[in-house]
Amino acid sequence: MIKKRIPYPKDLSADSIFSIIEMYFAGRYKTSKISDTRVSVRRLYKYHTANSREVAHKRMSFSDSGYFLIQKDSITFGISLGKQLLFWLTLLVFGVLITWKVWNASFLLSFFLITTPISVIWIIGILELKDFIDYEMMQIEKRLVDKAKRL
Repeated sequence: MIKKRIPYPKDLSADSIFSIIEMYFAGRYKTSKISDTRVSVRRLYKYHTANSREVAHKRMSFSDSGYFLIQKDSITFGISLGKQLLFWLTLLVFGVLITWKVWNASFLLSFFLITTPISVIWIIGILELKDFIDYEMMQIEKRLVDKAKRL
């Protein structure tokens, strides 16, 4: 789980904060209000089918889904990496088993052949996710401060 916090503007209500978040993510992400203090954010993937209907497909990527949580002193944006971790660990186990048992490579060679690229991909994905979260929270914080100044 990766989280980033920004200060809660005292002049704004939770509903106005959520409406600012929804307007910011419109068209790119689908926002769903889960409770009075929590909003879910999911990435929209749109593909045109043969008969020209738009269908949204969900894919697993590092910035696929997250949530905003309003607490009394901060707004938290978090992204759960449970699905991604499960996928990559399953890929790691099957890759090691295939290279070790099917191709008769040593266990250490099999382990390093599979874990090295997966570790590099995972680290690059985490760094990109951190940059994504920092940028998005900076933009939302600017919008919240602008809205609070106007009130």
